[in-house]
Amino acid sequence: MSKPLEVGDLVMVVRGKKCCGVGTHIGKIFKIARFISGPAARCWSCGKPQKAVIKAVPPDIHRSGYSLYRLKLIPPLSELERTKEEEGVLA
Repeated sequence: MSKPLEVGDLVMVVRGKKCCGVGTHIGKIFKIARFISGPAARCWSCGKPQKAVIKAVPPDIHRSGYSLYRLKLIPPLSELERTKEEEGVLA
């Protein structure tokens, strides 16, 4: 089970937009600086209406962000090493 994203988490954009599939920022890695509640608006690429959603904002962006469904958490190295050690014990 995954934990909710928090400010300070390292994430990567892994999905395009739901409405049109545009994925101009797929592969972008950033640390979440803050969250905003994005208002209902229109997609800038296809013009379809979008619902209001919570978005994660990188430090280099001031007005917009990425919908949470587009992001994947990159776990801290310490967590990865702990998992690797646990797998070694179980093997």
